[in-house]
Amino acid sequence: IPAALFYGYERQGKGDSYIFIAHPEKALIDCVYLNEISQSQAEELSAKMDRQKLAKLIQRYSGRGRKKIERWLL
Repeated sequence: IPAALFYGYERQGKGDSYIFIAHPEKALIDCVYLNEISQSQAEELSAKMDRQKLAKLIQRYSGRGRKKIERWLL
């Protein structure tokens, strides 16, 4: 994933360190972007998520990737 698309995460403590956890909407967008799930799986999962948050997070994508994500999730 290009560095510009590293957003939509939350820093959480883990022991003496920390990890970054993606918000569910961002994780779904990344899965679609990286071709990790099918369109039917993406549609099923997106129906359970905040559509406004999905739309806002998708705005930072561009080109064919964005078109595909919008088509599958919105």
